[in-house]
Formats: sequence, C-alpha cells, structure tokens
Amino acid sequence: MELTSARINKLIKAIDAEKQALLLIDERDSTYTFCNGEVPVRPNYDFNAVSDRISILNERVMLLRHALNSFNVSHVLPCGYTIDKAIIRMSQLECEKKRLIKRASVPATERVRGYNAINPDYTAVNYELKDAKKRLNDVCKEIASLQLELDSENCTVPIETGLTQQEIEDINYTVNA
Repeated sequence: MELTSARINKLIKAIDAEKQALLLIDERDSTYTFCNGEVPVRPNYDFNAVSDRISILNERVMLLRHALNSFNVSHVLPCGYTIDKAIIRMSQLECEKKRLIKRASVPATERVRGYNAINPDYTAVNYELKDAKKRLNDVCKEIASLQLELDSENCTVPIETGLTQQEIEDINYTVNA
C-alpha cells in the first residue's frame, strides 16, 4: 500500500507506542507473586501472543523504515537533491547558521582591556560585518527553501510500503498497558 512519508512516520510512532505498551505488559504480567497457602491471582498473560505481536510490529517497522530509506535515497526534490542529501545539507546549513550568527552579531570594534588603562586594547573584526549578515540571510533562505520542499514531498508523494491495507488498519492507536 502507498502512503506519504508523513503518514509512514505517524504509523511508526503508533507501532512503537503499541510495542512499548506490550513490553510493559510483558514485564508486569510475566510473573506473579502469592503467599504460601493462598490461591494465586494469575494475570491474564499469554507469552506467545505477546511475543508474536512484538515480532509482527518489528517486521512492520522494518518494512516502513526500509520504504522511507529507499525513497529518501532515490526521490529527487525540485532543488536537485535527493531527500537524504537535502537532510545532510540542512544539517550542514544549521551548523553554518550558528557560526554566522556569531560572526554577524559581534561589534566591529570592542575595547577588551580596562577602561582606566592609559593605552586600552581593542579587538576588531577581520571581515566585513555586512558580508557575514548577507551570508547568514542566504543560509536562512536556503534552509527555509529546503524545508518547504521536504514538507511538500513528505505530505504529497506516495511511497510503496510493502504493507497491506489490513496490516495498516491493524495498528493499535489506542494502547492501554
């Protein structure tokens, strides 16, 4: 069945939530305690059913993640990057943005040694502040553009998941441990 990347990510979160609930049930109900001579109150627990369901959920997550990864390395965005390259580029741009924010926000000249000194020391930037501000603006625009392209593709382009409609409908969104 085909789903968008956004929908696949929501399914993965739902599956992970169900799996975590099952693991809590497994931990809580796999043993029980009682006093000598007392009739034990045995929790309703089926080891095989819990184990089988966890295996099914793991298989579904594997298929969904594989579908996403395959899509990300092959689908080309309008900007020319594949999605995985765009994600890498965004990470690089975020690091560059942090550096440029520092460079663009320092004073051109700053007094660094006491105000009572006869000959105070100054620190001056060794670049044009306007160049740092322009580059920062350009980086912010590129980040926004990439993010918009990724958002659009994530919400509109279908990806073959390898799951059936029934397998997707079988995902439990309201898990109670």
